Amino acid sequence: MAEAILTSMYGATKGLAEVDEDAPRAESGWAASFWNANWELTPCMTGDSPPATMEQSDVTSAQDAALDQVNELWNEFMEIAFSNGVSLYRPAQHEVVCALGIRAIRGVYAMAQSPLLWGGEHGSAILRSLVETEILITWLDHKNESELYEKFIAYGQGKQKLMRAHIEEAMSEKDGEGNEKLSALASFLDGRIGGQGAEMMMEVSVHPSFAGGSVNTRSMAEDVGMQDLYSRVFQPLSASVHGEWSALDNYVVDRCMNPLHRFHRIPVQHLTPILSRDTLTAAISSLKRVLHAATISLSDDSNIDERG
Repeated sequence: MAEAILTSMYGATKGLAEVDEDAPRAESGWAASFWNANWELTPCMTGDSPPATMEQSDVTSAQDAALDQVNELWNEFMEIAFSNGVSLYRPAQHEVVCALGIRAIRGVYAMAQSPLLWGGEHGSAILRSLVETEILITWLDHKNESELYEKFIAYGQGKQKLMRAHIEEAMSEKDGEGNEKLSALASFLDGRIGGQGAEMMMEVSVHPSFAGGSVNTRSMAEDVGMQDLYSRVFQPLSASVHGEWSALDNYVVDRCMNPLHRFHRIPVQHLTPILSRDTLTAAISSLKRVLHAATISLSDDSNIDERG
């Protein structure tokens, strides 16, 4: 490394000192030529060893404890879902809140079963969905309007209708095995939508949110006093889910330690993600908050404003 540095410095100094019409000048790209030449002269150097992984005994212990908690939360919520009153005249609130709660439980269950998700890099998607669900359930309960729950369902059904149309378009362009798979998917969607008769009554919304207008997760959080949860948790997790540079820089690139390479970023040299029991603990804590919000909403089912 020292030899490479001295050689490069000597060559650079000598090149600048000599009068040579063919030598690159600083104002005409000398710096680029110098740094690019270093790629050919010296290799990249990694400074860190692979991160320490959790011992298998620690993984098993954490997993068993987490699964016990998730199963307990599942049983408690299922009892609440079937014991509280339901407005069968307009059941959308019960349907939506129960569905969101069960989705949250299943997400954390999947995380507990898959230790590779115990890290910010890949567990962020589940953590983000939990925070988003907590904000959504709290906001819907705060609004106390049956029509909003019905809009939530209709918005999703409209998306399925649109997907069904895209599949039909793709089927007209393909044949053979690929078309058979598309046909099977189309039949599945028909069953979920309710057939062509029901599909005709569905509207496809062009709004980015089921609530329409400028309503989004951030505005929902502001409405119910959860701005801190949004800015300190949801936003950083969103950066990881969407693959923004901050997440890439944190998880999948390292600095090359060769000074002749300007300490540029290179891919990490290990495949296994960095695991942390804290990520799993955070997921369970977030799940508890989601189910608490869902329980409050379900208890308010009979008091909802059914006028919308």
